[in-house]
Amino acid sequence: MSEQTSVSAAQLKDAYAVVRGFAFALANGRVYGLDHKVAQQSAADAGHALKAFHERYGDLALSIVGTEFQSAGASLGPTLSTIAELAKCLANLNAQTLTFQNGITDEQVQTFVKMLFLREDEVKTADGFARLLNASGLSCIH
Repeated sequence: MSEQTSVSAAQLKDAYAVVRGFAFALANGRVYGLDHKVAQQSAADAGHALKAFHERYGDLALSIVGTEFQSAGASLGPTLSTIAELAKCLANLNAQTLTFQNGITDEQVQTFVKMLFLREDEVKTADGFARLLNASGLSCIH
């Protein structure tokens, strides 16, 4: 089975909504703390955008090039400062490519958002972000 090489504008827009949701969750978590209702709502919004993407298109594969997010080699959209911060965060966690498989739960989205706050040394000690994802029960993200 060959990987899809082109994506529609609607698919890129929907993928961008997911990235923007996770970027806001990271930003609001940094400002208010992860337990604050604003940060939790941002994570929930990211989860809703991800579920909508899954319903329309299936798995979401993302890659980071600099501070830009791409899907199937196409840019998702403008790089807002919050999106650039998310890209830097994931690059620091050595997670420049991510695939969110269909079926991710709200709890798994919340866990993923919490993992964005890991320190680089925690990731290195655990033998990488991928291993931490699996250890956290997030085998639907790789």
